[in-house]
Amino acid sequence: MSQPPGSVAADALRDRDGKPDRHRDSALDRSRDHLAGVASYLFVAAVCYIPMLLTKPGVVSDDTKTYLYLDPGTLVKSASSMWNPGVALGTVTHQNIGYLLPMGPFFWAFSALHVPIWVA
Repeated sequence: MSQPPGSVAADALRDRDGKPDRHRDSALDRSRDHLAGVASYLFVAAVCYIPMLLTKPGVVSDDTKTYLYLDPGTLVKSASSMWNPGVALGTVTHQNIGYLLPMGPFFWAFSALHVPIWVA
């Protein structure tokens, strides 16, 4: 897209010597490429998640780690300690550590934002 010579837009694309500013053009190309990449990721995310959210809205599927999404605050708080005195005579929690990052903060943030469980 060329601008007529002497226009403000054409002068803005030139360096001090009056030559076309190639660095500016390459920066614009990079930003266009970046926006195209972001748009493609958003498209793939929409294709993946929208059908899943529309399949059974409001229904949470069975899971072995229900405490992860029902009470994520307790999970994050208890994962800081290796010892769990609440089970039998006490035990070393091995699974809480694995769910501490990134799943614990993820579900905790959704819980704090009052997003329904079935969406998170």
